[in-house]
Amino acid sequence: MSKTRMIEAVKQLDVDAVSELLATDPRLLSVTDRRGFNLLHLACCVPCADLGIAETQSAKVVRLLLETAVQVPPSGMGVFSGRPDEKPRSDECAIVL
Repeated sequence: MSKTRMIEAVKQLDVDAVSELLATDPRLLSVTDRRGFNLLHLACCVPCADLGIAETQSAKVVRLLLETAVQVPPSGMGVFSGRPDEKPRSDECAIVL
């Protein structure tokens, strides 16, 4: 598990790298930085103008994180299988995030 690589990929809004890292190790979804910010916090706080990229890039990373969060059930819950025909309960989503 490479927490540093994940945090840097999110801070750079690198959708491909974030996707690849999550595919390799879904546990990276729970990574936080030293301040306790989770990946959604970090993605939303990126100063897009300073990086010279469109704000839509931040939305792409956030969408990827949210979609991945719904597919990875919290430890020990195992209720939601992630099948397209099954919807998670709202409390499952909240626990994942």
